[in-house]
Amino acid sequence: MLQFVEEILKQYEPKAVDTALDRLGITSGHYDSSYSYGDQESLNQTYDNIVWVYRCVQFISTNLAQLPWKFVKTKDDGEEIDFSDKLEFDIFKKPNLQQTVYDFKMESVSRLELQGELFWELDRSNTMNGKILAIYADWRTEEIEVLADAGKMIRGYVRRLGGKEFKFPPENVFYIKYHNPYTNLRGLSPLRAARHSSANELNAVSFTKNFFKQGARPSALVTTDKVLTPTEVERVKKEIHRKYQGVDQMHEIAVLFGGLKWQPLNTMSMTDMQFKDLRLMNREEIIGCYGLSLEALGLGSKTYQNVKYYRRLAWTETLKPKMEKIVSLINDKFLPQITNDPEIKMKVDYSGVEALKEERSQKAKDYKMGFDSAAITPNDIRQDVFNKEPLDDPKMDVTYLPFGGGQSEPQEPPKSIKALTYEDRTKLWHMKIAKYDKWERILQKEMEDYFDVQRKGLKKRIPELFQKAEGEFYDTKYWKTMLEEKMTPLIMATLGSAAQDVMNETGLKFDPVHPQVRQMLGEQMRKYSHYVSQTTEKEIKKLVTRALQETAELSIADKTRAIQAIFDEYFVNAKKGRAAMIARTETYQASNAGTQAGMVQGKFQRKIWLTSRDDRVRDAHIIDGQTVPVDSYFTLADGSQVPYPIAINERCIHAPTTQPVTG
Repeated sequence: MLQFVEEILKQYEPKAVDTALDRLGITSGHYDSSYSYGDQESLNQTYDNIVWVYRCVQFISTNLAQLPWKFVKTKDDGEEIDFSDKLEFDIFKKPNLQQTVYDFKMESVSRLELQGELFWELDRSNTMNGKILAIYADWRTEEIEVLADAGKMIRGYVRRLGGKEFKFPPENVFYIKYHNPYTNLRGLSPLRAARHSSANELNAVSFTKNFFKQGARPSALVTTDKVLTPTEVERVKKEIHRKYQGVDQMHEIAVLFGGLKWQPLNTMSMTDMQFKDLRLMNREEIIGCYGLSLEALGLGSKTYQNVKYYRRLAWTETLKPKMEKIVSLINDKFLPQITNDPEIKMKVDYSGVEALKEERSQKAKDYKMGFDSAAITPNDIRQDVFNKEPLDDPKMDVTYLPFGGGQSEPQEPPKSIKALTYEDRTKLWHMKIAKYDKWERILQKEMEDYFDVQRKGLKKRIPELFQKAEGEFYDTKYWKTMLEEKMTPLIMATLGSAAQDVMNETGLKFDPVHPQVRQMLGEQMRKYSHYVSQTTEKEIKKLVTRALQETAELSIADKTRAIQAIFDEYFVNAKKGRAAMIARTETYQASNAGTQAGMVQGKFQRKIWLTSRDDRVRDAHIIDGQTVPVDSYFTLADGSQVPYPIAINERCIHAPTTQPVTG
């Protein structure tokens, strides 16, 4: 069907666009290595007429132009000395008299993204010392010829402008290019990979314009048995256009004369042609060539979490690598021309990028947890977190396991905890369950809200099923991250509440930042988010596969409605069943983990297992009254061991006791 649409679009392609597409090498697939993408008129056709090209180039160039550049020397101990105020680096504060440094950076990046190559003209104005007085980034790629010798070494540049040729030695041009498999002398624009989508989109824009201009209907044939002269043909065409062409003339009754007959063409409506789907496909492919996503550009599913996640992804996967390429070339090829100190390097300051702050914060948290659990060394942190050289000190390469988690002195164990009779255990279980029910209801409500957000988000992405592989539809990492951010505070509150209940008997206060607590919480959240997201992903994939098979003969619109209905049914059931099951499981696991952490911090000696007081206790958990040391594992009836009651739909608990160890 999309091929049919493309054929229809070609009928409405204006000659100017057709000529531009030929120059772009789109229709034939031809590539001329003398230029990277086409002449400026061709580039303007995409940048000026395709909103997605404009938006992508603007997004990349404005974001990178805001990054501060600094010039530093790094000492052996990792300390950086800033030389940005030295006179030789003033050229980066005011590149030329016509532009601000922001405009200069933006133009440089824009040309690189459109042309695949960037030329900085270095104005030395025949100075005696060869000092660079100004930099200009306004060279158009089709104006430039790169001259090279037999060894492919660049020996100069020719700029053809206004019918004249201007020759530049290599030292007066700084050249940055993207990889080009056709030649190592010229760059290749990202748009080259999207040339067919660009052609379709240019044609679609032209088609839409003519569609409304010609009365929102394709042309028809007007025939007659008479022989008409060219002058008469033109007069008939003008008269019909005058009376019936244009949106304002739609549905007028046509009255023909002189034996003329109206023969409508067998055409299809925009809906039948899947015109919208074609344009959506063009948009996806063009944006994808720039390494971006709809959400990063503020389009698509625009929830706060969506935008935050995809903006961060845009920075880590696209913007930073592009910027680091530029930085690397400036350090290797440009700085030696303006400074005699080879140790001074250009660096980019990313600290002001909001999308990356969460990444740095999470990285610091992960390393703090790793250090506290004796998994990494101080030198590991210096190298990866602070980008500093490791210190030559044996103490910096060993792991440490701090004790006490911030408590200044070890606390004495509680004086006495009474032995728990069966009646005591029953009373304690009912009391704990009443409190856990409150947390369970809160967590269940949050899970229901999460499933609602997930349902709406996936329904919006259904059109992608007809353009991408099914495996790319469910973004596991994104949904896991959202779930962790949403549930971690609740799980921590549940864990902390249960721990403090235990420690109330000691008169001590629970320490929630103790390394053991953070490690316990981190492990639980990773398992929790992985379990929930993986289960959902498997179910969604099954539903999508089934839906695509069952709706194979339907139109895109009917397929979309059918899959939407399937998703609605699945998530309604998930809210009724899975949300409650997940809430119970995670509430009891967090509460039991909190009880364990409270007993450890409170210096309790032994713990006792309490089964749920009804007939729903699973066989393996019928170990009511089993007592073990606090730092030991319970042995279940099936022989397996667990540190505390932990299972799906768990309802058993444990508690501190002074009773003797039972085994």
